[in-house]
Amino acid sequence: LMEILLPWLVYSINHWEDINDEIKAFALRIIGKVVYEREGFSMLNKENILLTVHSNMKKNLGTQKNCIILGYLDVIDNLLRHQQGTNWIIANEIWKEMIQFSLNNQSIYVRRRSQNIFSNFLIIMRDNTLLIHLVISVLLDLNVDQFHIINAFDIQNPSVLKNKNKCTLNLQQREIKLNSYKVMGEILLMMLNSGVNFDLNKIFGKYKIQDLAWTEIHNDEDLDIILAASKYLCRWNISAMILTQSSIFKESDFSFLIMKHLNLLIIRHLFPKVILETCVEYSSLWHKFGMKFVTTENRGENYTKVENLIFVIQAMPMFISIRSHYMNKNEITELFVDKLFKVACPALIRLCYFYRDQCLVPHLSIEKFTCQVINSFIRVSSFCEKEQAVMIFQGFMHLLKDFVQRDTPTGTQNWRMCPENFIRTYPELLAAILNGLSCYLTKFRFSWRDSLETVCMMSFIQSLITNPDVPFLVCAEALKLAKLVLLHFMPPNLALLVDTLQGSSMRDLGNQLFKTLGSVHWEVRDSSLEVLQVIGCLAIDKFPAFQSLLLEHNLPDIIVSIVESDCEPYVRATALNCLSELVKVQVIWDTYLQKDQVLITFLSLLYFETEGIVRDKAAIVIKDIYKHRNLPENNLEWVYDALYHVAQNDLHWEVKISALDFWDTIREKSFLSVGMVDGKFPDVIFSKEKKKIVQITPTEMCLRVNSAIKQMSLSGCLHTLWETLHDDCDIQVQRKSALIIKKIVDVISTFDILNDLQDTNNKLNEDIVNGKSGQNLDKMDEIENKVSTQQNNKGQSHDDVIDEIVAENDLRLLSGLVQITEPVKRWPKIKRIIISPREFLIKIKTLNLNHYLKEPAESSNYAWEMESLLDDILLYSKGNKDEEMDKKGRRTKKD
Repeated sequence: LMEILLPWLVYSINHWEDINDEIKAFALRIIGKVVYEREGFSMLNKENILLTVHSNMKKNLGTQKNCIILGYLDVIDNLLRHQQGTNWIIANEIWKEMIQFSLNNQSIYVRRRSQNIFSNFLIIMRDNTLLIHLVISVLLDLNVDQFHIINAFDIQNPSVLKNKNKCTLNLQQREIKLNSYKVMGEILLMMLNSGVNFDLNKIFGKYKIQDLAWTEIHNDEDLDIILAASKYLCRWNISAMILTQSSIFKESDFSFLIMKHLNLLIIRHLFPKVILETCVEYSSLWHKFGMKFVTTENRGENYTKVENLIFVIQAMPMFISIRSHYMNKNEITELFVDKLFKVACPALIRLCYFYRDQCLVPHLSIEKFTCQVINSFIRVSSFCEKEQAVMIFQGFMHLLKDFVQRDTPTGTQNWRMCPENFIRTYPELLAAILNGLSCYLTKFRFSWRDSLETVCMMSFIQSLITNPDVPFLVCAEALKLAKLVLLHFMPPNLALLVDTLQGSSMRDLGNQLFKTLGSVHWEVRDSSLEVLQVIGCLAIDKFPAFQSLLLEHNLPDIIVSIVESDCEPYVRATALNCLSELVKVQVIWDTYLQKDQVLITFLSLLYFETEGIVRDKAAIVIKDIYKHRNLPENNLEWVYDALYHVAQNDLHWEVKISALDFWDTIREKSFLSVGMVDGKFPDVIFSKEKKKIVQITPTEMCLRVNSAIKQMSLSGCLHTLWETLHDDCDIQVQRKSALIIKKIVDVISTFDILNDLQDTNNKLNEDIVNGKSGQNLDKMDEIENKVSTQQNNKGQSHDDVIDEIVAENDLRLLSGLVQITEPVKRWPKIKRIIISPREFLIKIKTLNLNHYLKEPAESSNYAWEMESLLDDILLYSKGNKDEEMDKKGRRTKKD
């Protein structure tokens, strides 16, 4: 390969100004792959390619395209993999270019990549003190002497606070200062992640960067720079304890550093942004590295757990908002407040009171502040501990109570909003609360054992979805939250498994969902259908009381009408999802869904629906109907035709997959109908023919398996699987088909029924030749699909004809007033091809099914990687060489 690439690289580097940017970036990526190994580095260095690249990059370093810079950074990153490349970087001072990219480049991708590589370079060179000091002095050239450095322990000195040596910097200088802190913070984070002990004083002690960060927080007015300095200080505080020679790190010492840091931020009124971001940073660092600290056993009055300390400060504005809006006290509120005081030490409580006084200023909107607090809690939800998550959830619930308050003392479900304009004034806060509750419920699955607030959650949500002041998007969020509440069995009736809706706010849920299904906003309709989908799932056997809720308000009928007429495809798809659950409920199937017209609606969607997502869900509904219900023979023929057609001809591979799921269900049900369970037969089985329990013999097993495969053949299942296996356009479809075929082949191999298939096939052919084919075998020619309403061939009387003419004239008169629906479309004629089981097996045995069963993700990802492209170049070059050799051979023969 290098015989091909090396001349091309030499040519490209020597004609750098003449080639376009894409070729430059490609050449740099190839160089990066080559220099990854020492031999490749030596080869390119010998050809002077690396120095030429460095020279070309330095000419227009500030104006290079980002794709070229990223390719150049790949080269630098791979050079750091071995000592020779690292020495070359030091000798040519490539690290200066890394600093320039980290500080000055406008692209965030270039800055992040260069900062990461630069941090890795410093870690590699950690023992070279002189070089480290030189690098950091260049990095901090604009920062060191521009402020009077304040020691971290002088923050309470009034004279220091008054004597702020402010300095005006231009925009570029501030951007460089901001990026300098980000680079230094990235260095510390890389050191922490590496797990290697460092002498931070040896590396950073000369410049006292931590004191510089304290000074920045004191003096600067630019919140972005203050935030960068604060984040650096977070990483410094934990690094100074972990990256030392000491093996004991006390949690109480780190807690003291955090409190001192947050105290300074509160004094400077750096909220909400800086304080919240600092708390999030501390939470992330403690989650990653907190296990290295020794937990203090003696948790006295002056000690608070780190996670509780961060939580209380982060949530303080939320507590202020709760207190300012509560109209009365209750026992649950008192329990919540007591819990907060138990997790906080006196020093933290004093800091919280001071923080409260700072927040209660006229110009600060505590509600907007609370929105930012909720969003910060959502960010830390992925690594939040259960103890803090419960308190966060309880805080959200008490905030939600501000929007909903019981109006009557009698305990009836009569609700009003308090104050009356609270929702109109702060809709963003309500949306943030609902979003936060959804986030924490999804992750932690709270129950009444964790928090008593869960029992009233459904009532709160029901009051919101019926309130006209709630914006439609917030109403949709409330409905999504209701879905989670039902899934987690939070309402009292579900939690106690009381099979009734009486005495609960959920007795009104059916009427409320009936109204939201008629909303003009598709988001509300879609969320309502998601709630009904959960209700349908629970109504099957977990909470049968929901069946009456669905029936009383004719909700299944409304869902079917939404499938037929809603203008939004996503809503129709969700409605079909809902019906997939409802078909499993016997009473709903008998009352609403067993009608032929409902099945015709689903099949018509497969034929005529333009949206792939709707066709996909329609195929799933039909699969569930076939799996859980028994359809008449004529209806089954409609279903077979439709799914036969869709599995092979649909334009969306997802729809084909769902259609193949249907055929897999046919395979499963066919084997189940002959008594096979999990791929094997029981010792005894009930025989329908003999009407008694009989013992299964090997011969009987083979006959039953043969019968099941014959059923699959007659329905068109085997031919569908064979055709979809050769669908080269959709790899996922091929893989799905191969999985189903493998299950069938495994059963045939287990019971060794190949000879029986031969006999059955011969008898089948003989019957066809003699004209003795059965009722099902005539489908081998052609099956025409017709709607049942169009199959009525009875003659019409003269009166009926006259009535139709009059009705047609009436419709013409009303044509300007009423929009007449389009006539029912005819289904296409489907010719279902039937292949015998033996023919199918012979075809399959010529193929390697394992080839189709390989995970396609690996090959598809590899197709876009550099290695794949280089392989293509090598293959193309080899083909050209073979061509040239053939031409030379022909010329020699002619001569």
